[in-house]
Amino acid sequence: MTARRRSSGRNGSNGRNGALPRWHRWTGLVLGLPAVLLAVTGIAVNHADRLGLVERSVTSRALLEWYGVEPPDDAVAFDAGGTPVSQLGTVTFIDGRRLAGARAVPFGGRLVGAVRIDPVTVIALAEGLLLTDPAGRIIDRIPAAEWGSGGITGLGRTARSGVALRLERGQVRSDPKMLEWHAPAEGAADPDWVRPVPVTPALEQTMREAWSAGALSWERVMLDLHSGRLFGSLGPLLMDLVALALVALAATGAWTWWKRRRGSGRGGDRSRTPAK
Repeated sequence: MTARRRSSGRNGSNGRNGALPRWHRWTGLVLGLPAVLLAVTGIAVNHADRLGLVERSVTSRALLEWYGVEPPDDAVAFDAGGTPVSQLGTVTFIDGRRLAGARAVPFGGRLVGAVRIDPVTVIALAEGLLLTDPAGRIIDRIPAAEWGSGGITGLGRTARSGVALRLERGQVRSDPKMLEWHAPAEGAADPDWVRPVPVTPALEQTMREAWSAGALSWERVMLDLHSGRLFGSLGPLLMDLVALALVALAATGAWTWWKRRRGSGRGGDRSRTPAK
């Protein structure tokens, strides 16, 4: 009687219940979520333009805080003839929109005030004046250095429909067309200095969204998710380990399949050998 040889293909270390198949199954289970994350974010990055991820800006406060681009909380606003002129941080808005052409302004500073002198809106910053048209586009700019008396600390309107500026050292006033500027005459009436108005929640939310526009795009978030940078300095290393584990998973899967196929082939050859 010939003793039956125990098959190592089913119960050995590389068999169906061996250590390698068990490692393969558990590793595949653990890597399921990271693998899906890599696949989804990779597709999103490859089709960012078509999905609109490049143009869409992140408005989530938690996500902006995570990236360190949280909008500031020092909002201030003035009423310029029914149109709100406001500032959040160093960004100035008119009617909730960023000033068009503001990047070309060679000065900035704190928003001091705003008045409407049809058809122009006069916006006073600590470092100069901005004149805007009804569409909110900057049409002229006058630096505070023009008057040689320091920065602007106040904005008002004179009895003759001109503009009054309170400077760090004195005052200047303009004619109604703001073509000529002069020191106030002795005994002249005080101008009507503008004062801040309360910032409504709707205006603040609009400013926050406009402030964050362009600061962080969803394409950047998808890239950082895919590479692991979103999770800090250890994130890329974690994603590297996931990638290596996926390569090992594919290799062990191919190895297990090849072993089983070779084992089943040998079994078939033995079954066809005539018994002696």
